[in-house]
Amino acid sequence: MNFEKYKNEIYDKKHILRVQNKKIPKSRIHFDTPLDAQAAYSLVAQPDNVAKHWFLPFIGFEQRTRKIKSHNGLSRRAAKKRPLRYAANQDGYIYAYYSH
Repeated sequence: MNFEKYKNEIYDKKHILRVQNKKIPKSRIHFDTPLDAQAAYSLVAQPDNVAKHWFLPFIGFEQRTRKIKSHNGLSRRAAKKRPLRYAANQDGYIYAYYSH
């Protein structure tokens, strides 16, 4: 995969949110700072760099949403728990590149 294809198909999806044909940069808090597209590509495109990379733990939390279920005319509230995990920026570049 060349740099232009990587930037358009993988890198921009991670960093740019498209809303009504506008490009808005995404902002997320991570352990590490995001890399520019060229640095991210040089990290993931060379297997030696990936082999030397020190992966960080996932950031995790549990999202709870309230659901209202009705059965036989009775409504009941139930909490749906959903565990979420986010990877660090550099780890995310590697996961996205090799899963593509």
